[in-house]
Amino acid sequence: MVRRVLVNDDTIFLVGQSGVEVVDYSQPDLPQVIDGDYPNEFFSDAALIGNYLYLPVTNGLEVYDVADPTAPILAGSYLQIEAYTSGFALDAPYAYISTDDGLRIVEELPGLCEARCGNNVQEYPEPCDDGNLVADDGCDACTR
Repeated sequence: MVRRVLVNDDTIFLVGQSGVEVVDYSQPDLPQVIDGDYPNEFFSDAALIGNYLYLPVTNGLEVYDVADPTAPILAGSYLQIEAYTSGFALDAPYAYISTDDGLRIVEELPGLCEARCGNNVQEYPEPCDDGNLVADDGCDACTR
């Protein structure tokens, strides 16, 4: 049973009881199921903003970078609580997650806000962040 249908360019994400199924719809007369390493658990809801797929899981929220739908990248895992997720909404820069033990609010998720280079916190998609914007110091891949 599909709970949510999400579309990004020529890709359709079918989210539901059996996990995430992805369909390439670039040729509408010949849609193709895409193989990818997507979780296959029950999802009550999901959201897609740009190239980021937000999946409320049993114990929190997982965010996947789906720029290449055949190779999704786990961009972050949030909350990690012992609670069942029953509802979910996004309103940048916040994600609201209703659980069986109350409402949880998460902010600064990948795709909802830009990584802040130079804040000494490695945020997806930064490969590193050493707390400064100095080039050629071994961690200048995130400098602007």
